[in-house]
Amino acid sequence: MNTFPKTVREFIEAGRQVIQECEACRRKAPMDLSMLELVFGSSFDLYASMREMRDRLSCPACGHPRPLIEFHNPTATHFRDVSFDESVTSALEFNAYNRARKAS
Repeated sequence: MNTFPKTVREFIEAGRQVIQECEACRRKAPMDLSMLELVFGSSFDLYASMREMRDRLSCPACGHPRPLIEFHNPTATHFRDVSFDESVTSALEFNAYNRARKAS
């Protein structure tokens, strides 16, 4: 069964995006994953360490601390036939993201 990307390096290789949203100024933009890799390391687990990532980041526009973090798959399509494995992997990824958000 396939697994979803978890580390910064896996996000880069899979073409995923990490979106940062500021609660103060409402700026919402994709983050530079190569910069995340430099700051946190290529094996940094984005799901397990979301709280640490939020604690260390701030909005580049206004400086407000602890931005909201979203994971985005720009290649995902919402309406198409998928295999059982792909469906399960997608559900596992969604659940992992929700757990990470609640923990942060």
